[in-house]
Amino acid sequence: MKLLFFALFVLSTIGNSVPERYTVSLNDPPSTRWAHVQAPYASIIKTFAQNYAKYSITPIKLDLLMILLNRGYINPEFKQELQGMAQTVNITYKEAAFLNFMYEYNAFCTSIVVRLTNGTIIHGRNLDYDSEEFLRNTTVVIDVTKDGKLLYTSVGFAWYLGVGTGISYSGFSITQNQRDSGSKLDNNYALFLGYQGDLWAIRQALINENSYEDAFTYLYNAKLADATYYILGGVNENDGSVIVRDRAQTVDAPKLNSTTWYLVQTNYDPWLVDPSWDDRKTVAIQQIEQIGQANMNIDKLFDVLSVSPVLNPSTVFTTIFVPSTGYHNTTIRA
Repeated sequence: MKLLFFALFVLSTIGNSVPERYTVSLNDPPSTRWAHVQAPYASIIKTFAQNYAKYSITPIKLDLLMILLNRGYINPEFKQELQGMAQTVNITYKEAAFLNFMYEYNAFCTSIVVRLTNGTIIHGRNLDYDSEEFLRNTTVVIDVTKDGKLLYTSVGFAWYLGVGTGISYSGFSITQNQRDSGSKLDNNYALFLGYQGDLWAIRQALINENSYEDAFTYLYNAKLADATYYILGGVNENDGSVIVRDRAQTVDAPKLNSTTWYLVQTNYDPWLVDPSWDDRKTVAIQQIEQIGQANMNIDKLFDVLSVSPVLNPSTVFTTIFVPSTGYHNTTIRA
């Protein structure tokens, strides 16, 4: 859905750059733990959030959506965080909640997991989304701690409380891509059943799970508000997978193995041929095969994610993770 209100305000194009980095402690009260992240971007977030709600949903439909979100999607901790965001940014609680429901409306992306000849796993992703200028201007890296321990690092947005791109220092990484399956009515029914947000589930995995296998099991079985793809990387040579999710169950989960050294996931089921008008996966595979496993490295994977149309006008940022070392690099794209 291309948002209609860009003409109402203009955000500067920042080009390729490094995002600001913040630390958030889960020991701090939920209502204030994000304030120092959100405050520098408050005016941009406020303008976008108010117009996003105004032009995307009617007040009556927003009220009905809030009833559904409160059945389980918004748990007590999430609610306090949203209340804190509303106060920091000076918007309504409903506007904060709707903005944080954005991923269930529309998201694209390319995620790639590769295994080097020495067994090291590298996990890369491009996040693609409409409203790219707003997202580029609010992209941040967040180190999340608890009891003085660094749990994970996420790449996302100053206003977004879930996680779509993250690395756990227990040895795994997770990215999420949109899967178009079912309808908004299916989403509403999942919300009615109290299912959690796709990206809140990633956040819980990064906080609570202690290994790639544990994170895989959790995301394989979670009940979700929307269909999605979870892409995981880990520390062992076959720790790479794509979990193809419906709302209530997993449909398939292709993995790295002795004969498969890379996985490329865009926004179509792995067993289907991607459409000719969106050949990101085809081009990415061609580039990976041309480089070859023996020559693959962090820089080469970044190059793959920088070739058109894998890199495209809607690409917000590119991130590379190496779970075995904790390596992370994010570039905000022009």
